[in-house]
Amino acid sequence: MGYGELYVAEAMFLVVTPLTIVQVFLRYFFDTSIWWASEISQLLILVAYFFGIAYVYKARQYIVIEFIVIKFSRNTQVYFYYIAQILTLVVAGVILIMGLSLAPRQMVFATYILGIPKFYSALPLLIGSASMILTTVYYCWAVRHALAALGPDASLDEIEKDVLLLEGPWKVRW
Repeated sequence: MGYGELYVAEAMFLVVTPLTIVQVFLRYFFDTSIWWASEISQLLILVAYFFGIAYVYKARQYIVIEFIVIKFSRNTQVYFYYIAQILTLVVAGVILIMGLSLAPRQMVFATYILGIPKFYSALPLLIGSASMILTTVYYCWAVRHALAALGPDASLDEIEKDVLLLEGPWKVRW
C-alpha cells in the first residue's frame, strides 16, 4: 500500500477539519448543527488515526528510545529487535482476530444517527492492524536476509535502513 495509508489519513483530516469548523460556527452563531457531522467526523478520525499509525509503523517514524540497547552487541540488538517484532505481531494479530470475530455481531447493530452498521467503525482498526502484520512479517524476513548480505560489521540501524519499506518525510536522527 506504500504511501496510501498516509494519503488516506491526510485526506480524512482535510475533510474533518472544515466540517468541524462549520459545525462550531453553526452552533455558536445560529444555535443549530449538521445532524450527521458528529458521526461522520468520528468515523473519519478513526480512519485517519489507524491508517496513520499503520504508515508510521511502516516508515519507522515512531519514537525509539535506544540509549540502552545501542550499548549491546549487534546480536543482542537483533534479538531485541525480533522480540519487538513478535510483540507487535501478537498485539496486531489479537486485534485483528478479535475484530473479525466480533464483526458478525457488529453488523447487526447500527449507529444512532446514520443507521450504518457499527462494524464500519472497527474497519479502520482492522485494516491498520492487517497492514502492521504484513509490515512486521516483511521486516522480519528482510532483516534476516540483510544480516547475511551486509556482513557482521553492519549495525542493526544500517540493516534496518537498508530494508526500509518507505523513507518517512520527517526522518530525524539524534
